[in-house]
Amino acid sequence: MKIFVNCSKTKRLLHIITILIIPITIYMCKSKYGTNTRGYGVVLKDGNLNENLAGDLTSKLSNDLIDTENIHWTWFLHSKFVSKPKIRCVSNKEMKPIRFLPNFKNPCWKAKDGLLNDGKVHCLPFFYLLGVKKSATTDLFSRISKHPDICRPSFSKECQWISSRRFGAPNHVPKMRAIENHITKRGIETTSVEFYVSMFDSAAACIANENTTMHRKITVDASTMTYFMHACWEHLEDNKYLDEPRYTNFHFIKQLIPNAKFIIIFRDPVERLYSDFIHASRGKYKSNSPDIFHNQVKIVVNAYQDCLQRYTKRRCVYNNTVSQQLLSRHLEVAVGFTAGFHAIYMRDMIDVFGLSQIKPILMTEYVTNMEQMINSVFNFLELSEVDDTKMKSMLNSRIENLSILKHAWQMKNETATLLYSFYKPFNKDMAELMEDSRYLFS
Repeated sequence: MKIFVNCSKTKRLLHIITILIIPITIYMCKSKYGTNTRGYGVVLKDGNLNENLAGDLTSKLSNDLIDTENIHWTWFLHSKFVSKPKIRCVSNKEMKPIRFLPNFKNPCWKAKDGLLNDGKVHCLPFFYLLGVKKSATTDLFSRISKHPDICRPSFSKECQWISSRRFGAPNHVPKMRAIENHITKRGIETTSVEFYVSMFDSAAACIANENTTMHRKITVDASTMTYFMHACWEHLEDNKYLDEPRYTNFHFIKQLIPNAKFIIIFRDPVERLYSDFIHASRGKYKSNSPDIFHNQVKIVVNAYQDCLQRYTKRRCVYNNTVSQQLLSRHLEVAVGFTAGFHAIYMRDMIDVFGLSQIKPILMTEYVTNMEQMINSVFNFLELSEVDDTKMKSMLNSRIENLSILKHAWQMKNETATLLYSFYKPFNKDMAELMEDSRYLFS
């Protein structure tokens, strides 16, 4: 455990939220649930833990640390979660259906009709914008949220409650901490559904204040990690003793908001991973970025290939042992790598919601036919058409989260070849699932 604490204090990781969330969430789960936590160390060939992570990047990527033998597969085996958790996560069996108001398009309720019986209108999101990361989700969110019938929540785009905060993981974003502190001062626990509902209070007021009999306005949760981050599934009551989850983030949303809609932008997983790496590392490696990226990719690919020789695709994707051990080695690609397993997550989403509630978008299509894609999103959400002036405003908005750094340091060809080879069976599964060859990304 000492090793994990040292890692979490490393200055260069504090500002990388996407890398912090998963190890912190796993830490919360492991420590709160009383399970073995030795898996956070770096495992050497002799089976001992390396407690000294200091030193330059070369030593951290040395051969002593990168062999796939160093993945401690005994920790991969599912533990028997017998003890009761100190922080209780909401179980599928505990969720009671909410009676939503019939004159609200958005899922809203009031007083005795649901949670937080304070006489006010409370709302949950009508739709989710899930990503995947570095696939223009922020840009799409920025443009479509200009529609007059979309009410932004106080946290604006993403709160990461479903993927991490409901398990007790701390939040390191100052604006989010301020919003959350305001809610907890009312005596609402961060792990409760009431907390998630309270995060939409400002959006609920926007929706309720609409001066009409039929309230048409809606709100959104654009937390991209809801799609691919399932860090604590092993500790949920509904997944007890299982090697793969029966109950995922998607089941939680289904129980809470049965008619929720989902928009997902998909991008070539190889290009997306490199973009994510440049974003996560904030360009600190500069001209060495392609080489560092290649070294990290080799480590991660070898680890997952080793896993796939032992276990099923779904088990390797959902079990967190591999990713947490790779994270302990300061690998920026460890988190983003899992976002490329499109077929696994998408099949689970379709099994829960069906394709009618899901709108997949290819990033290439969004970039080249932006107006058409935005209008298709509005049709999917059953929103009114916007006039030419409003559409022009949306189209002329500045591009969000555009990185110019990646253009300076192109990925190495051998790295791309390695990644395309690894992702090929997953892309093939995705293309068959979607009945669309464009998801082959080749």
